[in-house]
Amino acid sequence: MKVWIEKPVEPAKLVLVWQAPEGHPDRLRWAVGVIELEEVERFRYLTSDELFALNNGRTLDRLTAAGFAGYPAFSYEPGKMFDADILRTFQRRLPPPARQDFARYEEYFSIHPGSTISVPLLLALTEARLPSDGFSIIDPLDSAAEVCDAVFEIAGLRYEGATQSIEIGDELALRPDPTNTYDPDAVAVHWRGARIGFVNRLQAHAVAQWLSTRSVRCVVLRKNGRADAPRAYAKIAVRPRPHQLAA
Repeated sequence: MKVWIEKPVEPAKLVLVWQAPEGHPDRLRWAVGVIELEEVERFRYLTSDELFALNNGRTLDRLTAAGFAGYPAFSYEPGKMFDADILRTFQRRLPPPARQDFARYEEYFSIHPGSTISVPLLLALTEARLPSDGFSIIDPLDSAAEVCDAVFEIAGLRYEGATQSIEIGDELALRPDPTNTYDPDAVAVHWRGARIGFVNRLQAHAVAQWLSTRSVRCVVLRKNGRADAPRAYAKIAVRPRPHQLAA
């Protein structure tokens, strides 16, 4: 069963994420920078305080100890801002639309082939992950959106749901987990009554807000990864609640 993204929404910003290479003892994923897209395209590295806030209390020293030295195109300094060739730089992480197999690329990410789609939205829907450098790009989502389809990775699947035989199109239940030790905005992902992971922490706040104010449906979008490191992504469809439509 193929699941498609029907109502994507342009992101106002994107978060640059980094993970240490295979073999490193600290392979937690880090939010390291923000691509700002409103009015003027800019990229800036997070300050040390922002790193602490967005990475579950992990510090700048721990980030650099893990080997982070910045994105190759932008010299690293916490809080440093750049305003030239931002999207052009990150677009290099995507295949060119002129490629013969670009329609297959779109289909893999559940984008209708031939759709008119912007570079920021394509970055948001694909994460622009490359096997060579540990970087990816996350859409933090907009909790104010009335109607949208969005994508998130099911975090923790390797530890909580690796043995579950989830299939594309399976219904998922999203449940806020306000007592979570690490994140009061945490949202757990359940399949057939069992918890299999969580919404990506960078997207959990928006998802938690949607759950309290919108009609939300969530299904398995795609699966990949290795047997010992499975990955699964979910599509969340956000719509107004019936009383909101009537109003």
